[in-house]
Amino acid sequence: MHKNLKQIREEHNLTQDEMTKLLGLKHKSHYNQIENGKISMSLDMAKKISCIFNTSVDEIFFQEEVHAKRTSNTA
Repeated sequence: MHKNLKQIREEHNLTQDEMTKLLGLKHKSHYNQIENGKISMSLDMAKKISCIFNTSVDEIFFQEEVHAKRTSNTA
């Protein structure tokens, strides 16, 4: 999950500082800890992140499972 978050952030050319500001967090370290899996995030935070990337929470946090499900549905 956390690898997905970093990868998607980088694909959108956003820094951790920019994500911190977009999410309304006071400290970059808070976002860094979320991205590195050191602390859990709330559902509200997950929704905010999905809005920033214009995608679903599932696509960000359960990318492997979503991909596997799509692959099995097309087989």
